[in-house]
Amino acid sequence: MADEDEEIKTITEYGEGWEAELTRQGKETPPPWAVKFFEAIYAALSRAFEVLWVFFFRRLLERLLDLGKWLRFWSEKGENELWSAAFNSLKEGGVLAPELVERLLRLQNIPAPLGSALNILLLMNFLKEYVSSLGTVSFAPMVQRLNKEYRPNLPDPSAMVKASFVAPEMTGVAREVLKKHGLTDEHIDMMYIASYALTDIQSVMQLYMRKEIDKEKMYERMRELGFTDTRTDEMLKLTQVIPPIQDIITMLAKEAFEPDQVALYGLEDEFPTEQAEWLEKQGLSEFWQKKYWAAHWTYPGPGQVLEMLHRGLLSEHEVSEYYRVVEMPPYWREKLMQISFHPYTRVDTRRMHGMGVLTDEEIVKAYLEQGYDQEHAEKMAEFTIRYNSDERVKITRAQIVKAYRNTMVSRDEAKELLRSIKISNDVAEWYLMSADFDEQLDLQDLYVAAAKDRYIDNLWDDPTTRAALMKLNLSGARIEALMERWSTMRRADSKLPSKTDLDKFLKAKIINTDTYRLEMYRLGYPFNYTDWYLKLNQGVK
Repeated sequence: MADEDEEIKTITEYGEGWEAELTRQGKETPPPWAVKFFEAIYAALSRAFEVLWVFFFRRLLERLLDLGKWLRFWSEKGENELWSAAFNSLKEGGVLAPELVERLLRLQNIPAPLGSALNILLLMNFLKEYVSSLGTVSFAPMVQRLNKEYRPNLPDPSAMVKASFVAPEMTGVAREVLKKHGLTDEHIDMMYIASYALTDIQSVMQLYMRKEIDKEKMYERMRELGFTDTRTDEMLKLTQVIPPIQDIITMLAKEAFEPDQVALYGLEDEFPTEQAEWLEKQGLSEFWQKKYWAAHWTYPGPGQVLEMLHRGLLSEHEVSEYYRVVEMPPYWREKLMQISFHPYTRVDTRRMHGMGVLTDEEIVKAYLEQGYDQEHAEKMAEFTIRYNSDERVKITRAQIVKAYRNTMVSRDEAKELLRSIKISNDVAEWYLMSADFDEQLDLQDLYVAAAKDRYIDNLWDDPTTRAALMKLNLSGARIEALMERWSTMRRADSKLPSKTDLDKFLKAKIINTDTYRLEMYRLGYPFNYTDWYLKLNQGVK
């Protein structure tokens, strides 16, 4: 840096006494900063001429010398060879890219003089661009040094406006910079207005839907964005939300567009009106709000619907409508209705066949409906027929025995009937003996019951009752047990005189003191209480 200052001083110095000479001529001595400024310019120009000579004119001279060689070569070899050599030389010198040279050489067969003129124009244009680029590169260090030292450039006007928004206290500085760009105050104000951030379309529409701004303010905001009122009206239509296709299909499936079904099932009942305000702010109209509400309900399951059918709460038509509502294809509705009722169970089938309600052919169908295949259904039917045949035999035997006990048939007739249903003679005899025994037990029970009633009602005394029981061939122990039990029942039912009556009987000397004590005891009085009552009645103090 010291060398540069020394160089500048040597170049710009007038010689010794130059300041005195200026004074003698009546000229004012320039200030130090002016001297340094002009010295810097002089030094920069000197260096620029030096660079221009070294890097520009020297290379230009070299290219001109090459051009002379091309001209001499042209005079010897011809025009095509000349241009080939020229462009190849520029390629070797790094002026032109190899790919560009290859394309340019394809033009050398254009007939003269058009080919020559074209080649000269191309060559001059390339040399011009090369010299311009070379000059830019050569002068770049000098320009950069001057920019660094004097800083003549101004900030971008748009950047200054943005800086004012970020730091409002710098607005005055920013406006001064804008004036240095040649802008008037009016133009600066317009730049500020143009730089203000505007509310985007979506935000404007949302503010309007949420009623944060009125319609007039909404139109004003849209005009700021460049929309006419007509186009704003068109944009306003887009704020109304239309549900997506899948939601609309769901609404169709849930009967939301069928007024009759909506009324029948109450699909719009209990609509939460307090939520409508918030949905409208999202752009959803009341029409679509109610469609969404109608489609949100959950329907009962098929099992629950069939249970309601079985209990008589729904008709078959209503169940069919249910299948339609839950989107069951028509093909399956009637078939589902047919299987909605329970088939006969195996036990029901067997019993109904045994009672003659179902025929042999009908029980095969019943087993098929229960899920058996044809083979298994037929075997189940055969089993049922055989099983019920055995049941009929048992019932017939019981009927025969009952008829015998009721003396509807004689003993011999009963035995013959039993043998007719394949019961052996010994077994038939045992059945009849058992019936006789049961009959005797029933008769004995009737006689015992009659004796009991007579004894308890005091129609028979003990000896008479015992004699009647002995005639029934009862054991002595059984007779004693019956008499003991009946005596207890008889005493429980007997009426006893009250205490008042006993007191009167004692005073009238109808009973003595011993009888009085016994009867009081039977009434439930303890002996000590009885003695107290005796003393009271006899006047003992």
